[in-house]
Amino acid sequence: TLVELGKAQTRTVDFYRKGWSFFDLEGVVATLENVNGALTVVDASELLPMVNTALRYAREDLLAAKREPPVGELEKFADVLTLLEACISAKLQGDDYLSLLPTGIDKLRELDQASHLDLLDSIDLEALESEIEAKKKAMPRLPPSLYQRLRHPPAHNPQPTSAQNHQQSTVSPVSL
Repeated sequence: TLVELGKAQTRTVDFYRKGWSFFDLEGVVATLENVNGALTVVDASELLPMVNTALRYAREDLLAAKREPPVGELEKFADVLTLLEACISAKLQGDDYLSLLPTGIDKLRELDQASHLDLLDSIDLEALESEIEAKKKAMPRLPPSLYQRLRHPPAHNPQPTSAQNHQQSTVSPVSL
């Protein structure tokens, strides 16, 4: 799936660099269809709105109309693909991918606003956000990865030794 997304990203760049090569865009559509199938098989329903929206955008908005989008709009599409790739990569590595999904939903909204179609008309984003929150709560708390421990070490609070305890408990005479 990650390889497929890499192909979709490369073909998206080629679509633009080759002067709106709709042949490359057809490859993006085919690749996203494969990703959709793979996510369906592994029951990653929370990721399907991202891939389905990207697929609709490429197939129904750009390819069907042979539309040449502004560069900024194409960048929004690329952001969705990149975020989808990050989510899938994190899921495959057993890392928390659910925390990336709110950003993904924001990117879908941006793409929807830029598109000539109503890309999100069949997606209940509130239900999706609720599903994500429920899955976050149900996730077992995993110990932090080595990277996370190195990046955010716990506060150093050394425990006093018995000699230090003894020093702290003895009262020194006070002269008046």
